[in-house]
Amino acid sequence: MGEAKVITDQKDARNFAMKNIFAPRLAILSGIATLLLVLAGTDYFTSPASEGGSPAFAAGLFTVAVMLFAAMFLRSRDNQITVIICVLSVIAATYAAEVYVSLRMGRDEAGQVDPLKDARLKVEVVDDLVAKGVHRVAPLGVYPMFQSSKGMLQPLSGLSNSHSVGCNEQGEWIVFELDRFGYNNPSNTVWESSPDIAVVGASTSFGLCVRPGESLTDRLRMVWPKTLNLSFIGSGPASFLRRIYEYLPALRPKVVLIEYNDWLLGALNRENLVSLGFGGQPPTLIGERIGLIEMQDEIDAAIVKEINAAQTEERPRVKAIREGTNPFSLDALKNLMLISSIRKSLDRSRIFAAFADKRARKTVSMSPKELAAIPEASPANLETLRLVLQRAKEFVAGWGGRVVFVYMPLYPTFDQHVRAGFTLHDKTVQIAREVGVDVIDLEYALYDHPEPFSMFSAGGGHYNTAGHKYVGDGIIDAIKKTDLLAEGNSGSKKR
Repeated sequence: MGEAKVITDQKDARNFAMKNIFAPRLAILSGIATLLLVLAGTDYFTSPASEGGSPAFAAGLFTVAVMLFAAMFLRSRDNQITVIICVLSVIAATYAAEVYVSLRMGRDEAGQVDPLKDARLKVEVVDDLVAKGVHRVAPLGVYPMFQSSKGMLQPLSGLSNSHSVGCNEQGEWIVFELDRFGYNNPSNTVWESSPDIAVVGASTSFGLCVRPGESLTDRLRMVWPKTLNLSFIGSGPASFLRRIYEYLPALRPKVVLIEYNDWLLGALNRENLVSLGFGGQPPTLIGERIGLIEMQDEIDAAIVKEINAAQTEERPRVKAIREGTNPFSLDALKNLMLISSIRKSLDRSRIFAAFADKRARKTVSMSPKELAAIPEASPANLETLRLVLQRAKEFVAGWGGRVVFVYMPLYPTFDQHVRAGFTLHDKTVQIAREVGVDVIDLEYALYDHPEPFSMFSAGGGHYNTAGHKYVGDGIIDAIKKTDLLAEGNSGSKKR
């Protein structure tokens, strides 16, 4: 009998602890977990697809939240605790996975969290190079328009003859040695004779985020050594046309390749035509020079002034980060709560499947109603693109050259700007053909690749070295199938 009483007392003690100590605390945790799931589910449900919105995944989160909430009202305390512990364990494992994925995929404010990657911020890289005595160091960026001697002017290149620190998408900071006009060419000798090819474009043609010598333009240069890179980051078609007007008349290249992708229609819509020297309403985009070559010193002075101001403002923030006094990032907490990194990771395969599968493209393409709400998809913007290509063709034809419109594949996302470009792909190519320029359409070149995401850097949406090689070789093969550069075909170097 005494032994039975001891067992009864132990059960009573356990029941008391579960009812009055453990259960209330578990209920609090359950309430917090339920709230997190509801917040995450709401974010998933309301976010556009470009930000990882997924109604199906949201429904799953809501379901788990309802199960957890309902478990708190089970009559049996044992069953209640068992179910709650099981669900909380799954939730805890999910958030642990989120922390792991975010550490693998992302960067914190202090830079790359992977110890094998360069964790310095760009301003620190610039300062380190200056301390080592490197000449004329600058952070690569899209520099704002400034008041020049000829009115408001948008810089179309980087700081001339500089060592410009680019990006760190592949674990190391890439430093570019820009030429005398601020473009990514291996030397200034390319400006001394007529090139076979001039490549005019934005980040991709520039070679952003890959080492010098590894870009698609460098691939072209391996076959046609006299290739001029006239591309710069963050620019659009109107900027391309201005570069053609300013830099190419004296050089007279045989072929002018114009970069294009699903994003650039939006870039065209955002370009300030007046700051690019295209005044008048409606703009005619007539080929008159501003004189950017002669204004190089003035442009450099404006860029240096902007860089100095930005670096001065940035250094205290970097110091605070390194000393650990920077306030806790609310965005980081929000991303953790909303399981953002896992969402991005899971969405990658879904995105490419939707882009690549013809049957699923209706989920990517926009309806006419959706397109009507996107300014860059307006008929007026498309006509501006038509006019850019028309003016480029007419101008280059003046010295017997030819323009080639190169549609390049882009990192797939459900961003509305990319979706708009994707939807208007056929229309855009049709415009180029109607204008009468040659077209190299590589829009779907990566979708037949067995591992398309391997063509892009893990830290962003730009091509990695493999991507530049794949797309660059596609352009080379397309050119060789035409009569654009017959001499280059016969005398090309082995790749």
